[in-house]
Amino acid sequence: IARLWATKKIAALENDKEVNKKEILETAKKFSVVTEETSLIVLETARQYAEHGIVPPEELKAEYDKIVSRMGIAKGSDNAKNGIPSFIYDRFEEFKKWWKKSPKDFEKEAEKPEAKGRRRLLGTRLMNSVEEDTAAASADAEYASEDAVAIQEDALFEERAEAPITMMKMAGTSNRAAVMNEAKMEAAIPPSESASTDAGAIGIALKPWSSNAPYLSILKKTATEKMYEKYMELKKEYGSSPAFYMEVSDYFAEEDLKAESERILSNMAEMNLENTDILRALGNKLMERKEHSRAAYVFERLVKMRPEIPQFRRDLAMACALSDEKQKAVDNLWFVASKQWDWRYDEIQQVCLNDMNAIIASSTLDSSAVDPKLKQNFDCDIRIVLTWNMDDCDIDLWVTDPNGEKCFYGHKFTKIGGRMSRDFTQGYGPEEFCIREAKEGSYKIEANYFGTRQQKLLQPVTVQAEVYTNFGRKNQKREVLTLQLNDVKGTFEIGSIDFKK
Repeated sequence: IARLWATKKIAALENDKEVNKKEILETAKKFSVVTEETSLIVLETARQYAEHGIVPPEELKAEYDKIVSRMGIAKGSDNAKNGIPSFIYDRFEEFKKWWKKSPKDFEKEAEKPEAKGRRRLLGTRLMNSVEEDTAAASADAEYASEDAVAIQEDALFEERAEAPITMMKMAGTSNRAAVMNEAKMEAAIPPSESASTDAGAIGIALKPWSSNAPYLSILKKTATEKMYEKYMELKKEYGSSPAFYMEVSDYFAEEDLKAESERILSNMAEMNLENTDILRALGNKLMERKEHSRAAYVFERLVKMRPEIPQFRRDLAMACALSDEKQKAVDNLWFVASKQWDWRYDEIQQVCLNDMNAIIASSTLDSSAVDPKLKQNFDCDIRIVLTWNMDDCDIDLWVTDPNGEKCFYGHKFTKIGGRMSRDFTQGYGPEEFCIREAKEGSYKIEANYFGTRQQKLLQPVTVQAEVYTNFGRKNQKREVLTLQLNDVKGTFEIGSIDFKK
């Protein structure tokens, strides 16, 4: 009865959501009512309570305190001031140690016998593929069965590496030079310096996706002045597919129908405003179009809908940084970087610290809230960040360097100094590749769609590749491409970077 009363009260308060926002939230939390600002969470284990920062019932309190202590959030921890978990400092120092190494250091390390670190990584990947409780229970025993784990995972690696499936028809290689010459490089830090840099020194060739969808074939046969009218007809049949709006919008843009292209893309947002997958795909597409302010509006909506997902806040921060709201960008990135999130999103903190410190280095901003121990700009010749719009999908970033050595989740460090971040198997990414002092030559960028845990996919998975050169420097350049992956178990070549000193 109390919950029914609370539901009716909230419904009345929602007549003016902004004015009554605080009261709606307090009522919803007190009576366990799901609203736009709240979600129902079911917690069973002490580990789950710890990961979400919620104090459990008395019978789980002792175990909860032990877990919180191991996470480095215990009071009195030197590296846990203001509630910042100690592991964030540890990983920051690990990244700094890698960043300080020279090419000669990497050459020396490559000559040493392979350590057991790879097997430890493999064990982690197997853990991530089972239920959370099983993972937690087996964490302490993970490395005891290291050899057995390695054997199973080595077979999995062979299957993934040797049997890639081409999912989409690519633009011919003869088009690559044209794509490189026409690519417009965007200087994110700071924007005003774009024109003064040497755009010909480093070429980024991002491959456009060519769809065989029937509606595109119909539009291609339609006269330009009749295309929008034909779109409205096709919308009746295909309007339930997000891919329809994205692909048709792209085609209209190719035909120099910019106003119509933007209108079609905006129709996508009208489909289902509560569907985070669709909204994130829309935000990513707006980022690709360099409509950063509009993208920020979409990501702001996502953050309000799902505040427990740190990737949405990073999306918002990057859109703000590119729409000249750098202070807001830094504030949001620090919010993500300084907190413990669900175990699925572990290590997103370091990616956000890299973003944040690059922005701070480019502008005069208020960074007083940031712990000085976590302030350092890790500039790099090349940085690539891969994200995707759907939850519970396993997408992998692969980067093959000029030596033909592939950097990916099973081989995280290359002989010339490439570094791959943690493998996100159940979230939205991001996966990050960095190399501080890059060797001249071509760096091939691929996305491998390994699998999904979703029972039913309502749309193709959309991935976004952010490609940076001279990351964290005044002549930083950024290029973005949004791609749709229709088939699981496939590899798609995103493009390449032709790097020159």
